[in-house]
Amino acid sequence: MVRAAAARVSAHAVLRVLVAVLLLLLLLSLDGVLPGRVDAGHPRGSAIAIRQRQVRAQSAMRRADAQIRRLERRHDAQAKRLHQARRRLDRSEARTHATRRRAGGARDVLATERAVRDRMLRVHPNPTGRQRPDRPTLRRRVARLQARFDRLDDRLTRLKRLTERARRVTAARARNAGRARIEARKQAREGAESRLASQIGLMLALSKDRAAAHASADLRRGFARPARGTISQGYGCQPRHPAKRSQERCGRFHDGIDIATRRGTTVRASADGYVAYVGWNPWDRGRRAFVVIIGHARGLETVYAHLAPVHRVKAGQPVERGQAIGVVGLTGRTSGAHVHWEVSRDFRSMDPLLAGR
Repeated sequence: MVRAAAARVSAHAVLRVLVAVLLLLLLLSLDGVLPGRVDAGHPRGSAIAIRQRQVRAQSAMRRADAQIRRLERRHDAQAKRLHQARRRLDRSEARTHATRRRAGGARDVLATERAVRDRMLRVHPNPTGRQRPDRPTLRRRVARLQARFDRLDDRLTRLKRLTERARRVTAARARNAGRARIEARKQAREGAESRLASQIGLMLALSKDRAAAHASADLRRGFARPARGTISQGYGCQPRHPAKRSQERCGRFHDGIDIATRRGTTVRASADGYVAYVGWNPWDRGRRAFVVIIGHARGLETVYAHLAPVHRVKAGQPVERGQAIGVVGLTGRTSGAHVHWEVSRDFRSMDPLLAGR
């Protein structure tokens, strides 16, 4: 019985070893076919490691974007509150000046009435000791003026205190405006953008090397359009103001073509190659576009922008002509659903409709 159990255990162990050997042989036979695998001995490093660094840099860039937007919204709210506090301070100071002028006028009237009262009491004494009928009225008038002056003086003191507090609050909000924190986050974002751009360059070089090693006759036919639709904007010089087309020689340069189509339309690879990057564009300013960058043979690369943030492929993966790599979205600065398609060599653009021929 013990021998039978030992035989079963040894049989299971042998079977596991055989399965492991077969899996290892299968992996070795698929070397260069598995997605995301590039020669680990390459001087620039493996595709998996570069892709991981891309993901980390992209996450840092997106976090910095979100923090900057949050800090800018907070800064705008603080600036609005600061403006309102300054307006309240101005109104408080205006009321203080007006009260001070009224108090000064009341002080002058009070002094005049006191002088009149003193002169009348001194010039017209009552020998019987009884007060004249007009003197109590005069004293009541002086008392009312004194009460009015006291009220104005109290209000002036209160307004001075409120004005001083508003001035301190305004100064504190001006100091805590958050501009320094925004600048610090912008520097962090620029560092993440720079790291991501360098990792994209490394992966793109690996992709081109791998595509050149597995080059086919695909590029001789040129590049296929990545999506169905109409060309809404061509390659080259474009007028900045369409109404002044005849007056502008080159308002701005468009380094690709825009293919207008419906949102959700499948975007396909223009030629055989290897994916170099899938994610948010680190070179955009403001709203970022979701892009796919593919490296091809002959040192060429293609860029597909304004896609929906859907990961159909990943960096390091081989793709074939016509393979789905994403869908059309509305990411980045765009007025409508379209795919921006670029063909370039070391990011020096060329006309996609003429490239590869």
